[in-house]
Amino acid sequence: MDGSSGNRLGSVKWKLAYGTWNVQGLNARFSEVVAEIERARLDLVVLTETMKKGSGSNTEGNYWHFFQQSEQG
Repeated sequence: MDGSSGNRLGSVKWKLAYGTWNVQGLNARFSEVVAEIERARLDLVVLTETMKKGSGSNTEGNYWHFFQQSEQG
């Protein structure tokens, strides 16, 4: 803290680009989805209907994908 203000974070402002996408199956298309996310310059994306089984995570480039199969799925 520099003592110039009472705010430890200062006046930093963040812009977050986010979106949602119903991908209707992701297994073979993950790199295609990542390419589209990069093209749109999104920071955070919620993917629905990925059809992934179980739960876990994987990575592609600079992106993490966390998934959890629904009770119905």
